[in-house]
Amino acid sequence: MKNKDNDIMKAGEMEEFIESIRQMLEAQNSVQEQVIARLTPIANRVIYGEIVDESKIAHILDEMLDHCDHADMLTLFKRVCRAIFEKHPTLVRDYIYAYKHLYEYET
Repeated sequence: MKNKDNDIMKAGEMEEFIESIRQMLEAQNSVQEQVIARLTPIANRVIYGEIVDESKIAHILDEMLDHCDHADMLTLFKRVCRAIFEKHPTLVRDYIYAYKHLYEYET
């Protein structure tokens, strides 16, 4: 005969488990918001043509790409790509493919 206590988390354990997940999600969201706050002024410099060096732009897009699972970062990423497409079409293409590989083809 099976012991039900072994198969089911006790109420206190379940509450602790749920609380730990909630804390992890809050921490992750906080980190993403900090990254967005840090990268937004830098991205705006790219958008307004103050940063034009392709290697610097690539570095910025790399950082942004790591956080494109957040809607605000994805919006910023798209704004940068649209702003630089005329001058750096190959770079934009490569980062769009990278985005699709990382985020759209997940199963």
